[in-house]
Amino acid sequence: MCADVRTALTHIDLPITVSQVQPLRLVGQPHCPRVAGMGVDPADALCFRVPQVPFRVVSERLV
Repeated sequence: MCADVRTALTHIDLPITVSQVQPLRLVGQPHCPRVAGMGVDPADALCFRVPQVPFRVVSERLV
């Protein structure tokens, strides 16, 4: 089975508060060709964790 390489724009509902977001620190240089392909330096990545997120997809379309 091949990976699906299409890109989708998805809107989701994330019912969380700022107090639930836990900041993380990157260790080492991240490598992400998709992010780099968008003209963004992966070293500028923002990392965080939310322990539990009951989310739902609001809309989705292929771009």
